[in-house]
Amino acid sequence: MHGRFEQRMGQKLAAARKRKGLLQRDVAAAIDISAHTLSRIEGGLSDISLYHFNNLCNLYEISPDRLLAYSAKEDINAEILNQLELLSEEKKKVLLKMLQVYNESTITNDMDELS
Repeated sequence: MHGRFEQRMGQKLAAARKRKGLLQRDVAAAIDISAHTLSRIEGGLSDISLYHFNNLCNLYEISPDRLLAYSAKEDINAEILNQLELLSEEKKKVLLKMLQVYNESTITNDMDELS
């Protein structure tokens, strides 16, 4: 049975692949494994060999230590990215505007507190 580490690693690998705009089948072919195996790795259901892990890091242009590192901030950032990928372009624009308004109001409130 695989645990939280494998799940987190799989999520990070999937997010890195998606950021590069690559499909599982293309990545699998590039590192000489089956798409099914890559799917299981990304799903946290299979282990990945050091050899294939290194190949993925090179392909995704990401350092191994970044993928191996853990922090709650990374989990939050990954979840935000995952949720953003699900939004339509229109909803992304609305959310961006909301964030801009929020940041502007936060800056204004901070300045008020300083005076």
